[in-house]
Amino acid sequence: MTVINKIEQHLIQHWMYFKRTEHSTYIDNNVIKYLSVGPYNRVMFVDWSNTDRLDIEEQMDNIIKLSNPEGEPFLWIVGPSTQPAELKDLLHTRGFQHNQRWTGMALSPEDFKMASGHPEGFEFIKVETEEDLRKWVEVYIEGYQRPSESAEQVFHLFQPIATSKQNEYQLYLGLDQGEPAVCGAVYIEDGMIAGLYCIATHPMRRGKGLATSFLQNLVDLVIKQGASLCVLHATEAGKFLYEKIGFTSYGHFEVYKKMN
Repeated sequence: MTVINKIEQHLIQHWMYFKRTEHSTYIDNNVIKYLSVGPYNRVMFVDWSNTDRLDIEEQMDNIIKLSNPEGEPFLWIVGPSTQPAELKDLLHTRGFQHNQRWTGMALSPEDFKMASGHPEGFEFIKVETEEDLRKWVEVYIEGYQRPSESAEQVFHLFQPIATSKQNEYQLYLGLDQGEPAVCGAVYIEDGMIAGLYCIATHPMRRGKGLATSFLQNLVDLVIKQGASLCVLHATEAGKFLYEKIGFTSYGHFEVYKKMN
């Protein structure tokens, strides 16, 4: 399996992890990976290489009907393995527009670049209480510019993770002078591949080197836990930061958003 395929598979497994959540709706088979839970509605993968166009259109319509209208806009992620190649044309006919390009990135332990110092007043903590989770959600909502009404849904989605002290999914928070500044999550697959997700910096705390210190702490932690590879998908805005600590680009994911 190539590195970009590992990144893609990890992305899929990360989001399908939440299918066990109460009130989730999902399709999880060899052809479709779809999840609707909390504020999220998203397709991570389809393989319609052996399906005719009419059947594809019918299946697309059925998936769209499953989405939660009260959630955030529906995202359809077209990764390296998605088929057919002309799917983007069908997405356009159903009201999807190209929204972002994510870069699939990976880092091996030997490529990790660890700095010697951190900004004064910076603190890196694991989220294990509801109080810390509230702070984590605050940074996540502000950093990603999510609708404020999504905060409670995000809190309840991650609450079981934060309070169960499990090892496969971990939430972390970076503090600046005691105030919540950076958030992030790690999903560890089979104890070997660690995926970094939900990385965000509060807009009022940017430009101080906090995100770099947070990521260095996070990567150092999972490498010490035994991860043989760290993976993530970066926006264009965040790509430079990840390259700074040793991540390499391996491919792209095109993200389409359903417009109202």
